[in-house]
Amino acid sequence: PVDHGKYIMHVTLPGMCYDLDGTRKYVWNSPYSCTDVGNDVTSGDCHNATLNGSTEEEIRDYRKLQWGKENNFDSECAVLGMCRLRSFKKFVPEENLWPQNEMWEDRLACNPYDEFISSFTERINLEVRALFGETNSLADYIKKSMCIHAEVLQDEIKYYRSFEYNTGLMNWMFNDTWGNATWAIVDYYLEKKPAYYAMKRAGKRRSLGVVYRKDGYFISLVNDTKESWTGTLRFAHEGLDGTQYILQESEQTLAPFEQKLVPIRFDDTIKNAYLYAKMGDIYDVYFYDFWQDKCFETDIRVSKCVQGKSADVTIQANKFARMVFIDLPEGVQVDMEDNYFDLPAGQTRTIRLTADR
Repeated sequence: PVDHGKYIMHVTLPGMCYDLDGTRKYVWNSPYSCTDVGNDVTSGDCHNATLNGSTEEEIRDYRKLQWGKENNFDSECAVLGMCRLRSFKKFVPEENLWPQNEMWEDRLACNPYDEFISSFTERINLEVRALFGETNSLADYIKKSMCIHAEVLQDEIKYYRSFEYNTGLMNWMFNDTWGNATWAIVDYYLEKKPAYYAMKRAGKRRSLGVVYRKDGYFISLVNDTKESWTGTLRFAHEGLDGTQYILQESEQTLAPFEQKLVPIRFDDTIKNAYLYAKMGDIYDVYFYDFWQDKCFETDIRVSKCVQGKSADVTIQANKFARMVFIDLPEGVQVDMEDNYFDLPAGQTRTIRLTADR
């Protein structure tokens, strides 16, 4: 019998592609490599997320695991993360919210394609323990999980964009189809997770970010616009207590559609510190030893200016402010320029919120 699916896949679609386009290769499956390995991290397009270890040690080494990923296109990058607490309460009964129980396993389920065949709850637990340590409440657990989701997805995007021959990355996935805690950056109730804004920042046409590669640390500059990008690149190594270990500046110019790697050196044995890179109004904060045992004391000043359908919210950080977020009453929908961002001491940001009515 004729397999109509295969005929469409191997005859009809490639014929249409070559006849109507003729400039690019037809790929009938994803992942699709140019080698005998179906899902090859060094060839073609690949489904691969580096936060997929089976032990806490492997999870903490996820940045090192990125080294071998040099394929042309990452067609599925998947990072798990919890949804907001008010969303979680909509599909888990109050009496089953915390501590974790069988209801969590039922609601969060598992991924049948996971090579470790572990549930989403088990996977998220492993990530939180490895990168943050123990948690003391449901709110604490959710906050740490959402932070990991955002940071790792941002790392993946920055890493891939640091390779000039890489053609892209697809995040799995955009939104949930029922109440759950998955790879989605927008949950079933249309709440944007921190990962949504992290992906938005990392994917800007003009972007910069600290990346960790097998030959050291770099600031990756990307100009995916038709105009040149010129400015002063500022690199700092600072402590959470305000101590400044390094402050360097250099003039940089990127031609249209150019990428550049600027090597950086610093003492990575210094604890409770971070890296900060900025050019123009674009900046990146990078914790080279992750977030475990770090204490963040919030001290910010906030003002707002409302005009018509828009509002400008200005945040000034007197001390390092971790994951600053602007919250709104449930059901209020606005377009927000950014959210869930780090703000070093002494820095100020103004975020515009625009409503449709």
